[in-house]
This record gives sequence, C-alpha cells and structure tokens, in this order.
Amino acid sequence: MLLVDADLRKPSLHNKLQLSNKTGLSNYLIGASLPPEVIQKTDQPNLMFMASGPLPPNSSELLSGTRIFSLVSLGSEVFDLIVFDTPPLLGLADAHLLAGASSATAFVVGAGEKRKGMIMAALRRLQISRVSVIGTVLSKFDPKSVGYTYGYGYGYGFGYGGEAYAYSYGHSVASADQKRLDTEHLS
Repeated sequence: MLLVDADLRKPSLHNKLQLSNKTGLSNYLIGASLPPEVIQKTDQPNLMFMASGPLPPNSSELLSGTRIFSLVSLGSEVFDLIVFDTPPLLGLADAHLLAGASSATAFVVGAGEKRKGMIMAALRRLQISRVSVIGTVLSKFDPKSVGYTYGYGYGYGFGYGGEAYAYSYGHSVASADQKRLDTEHLS
C-alpha cells in the first residue's frame, strides 16, 4: 500500500510517521522527481509513504493537472492500494480534485467536530462531482463520552413523494450525554 500525504497546505503525516518531508508529491507534480525518488519506506510492513514535499503556492493548480492521474496509473502497477490523505473538503478544491482522480472515496468525519449541515453539504458536493463515496469513517470517537444505555421500543414509517417519515415509540434509560446525542441525531 502507498500512503500519500496529499494535503499540500498543512501536511502532517510525515510527523506522525517520523519521516522526512523534504521531497514528495509536490516535487512529482511539478516534474522535478519521479515516484521512486520520493517514496519512503515506513516501519510498518507493506506500507510505503509519499510525503507532501515542499508547500507550493498553487496546490489546486498542481492537483488539477494530468500528473496526478499519471501517479495513480503508475502507482497501480506497483501497489495494490493507493490512499490519498487530503485536506478538509469544505472550502477547498484540493480534495475534490483528488477524489476525481481516485476510483473511490472514504469520507472521514471527526466525532463532535462538524455540524450535520456541513457534513450534508460536503457529501452533496461530492455527489455533484460524481465521486464514488464508498463509506464514512468516524474518527476521534470516544465511547466513554456516550455513556451507558438500554431500552426497548417499536416504530413504523411511511413515505410519500420521495419523502420518508418515521415515528418510534419506546422507553430507554440513558446518560445525559446519550440523550443529547439522540436529540441531535433526530434534528
């Protein structure tokens, strides 16, 4: 597997992997290096790493060129899987450009960090771009913050004109945090 730090604005994976960021993706995208020259070995078996490299003044312009497609094509001949770690989706074109060059996208959401509307807007932008989203990853989740809960209930639902409505009845005992999460989920 090849892990690419494609955040050309605020890269961090090289620090987490304790590897160099002297050369990397930006060097390849401007044509200054070939992939074998900027790929690094990691301590993890079967994991290679391409750092972001020096921060360019025009990351979206670099990512919109054809070299990112060439990297995917060349990399697919050597690696079973190429994973791009991208910058945040909202407000930047970089993640959309990388998603367009990829065969599938996993949407990563930090637990408790984003509002439902922001998440839905980001997913709509991906859908409009015709990006294949294969799932969502919830990061930074702390199960201790949810609390203990148990309950019972029943429900029914109906739909009309493409809209679905659901009602549920039941009783549950939960911590205050869980009730807050349930309320946020329903709104």
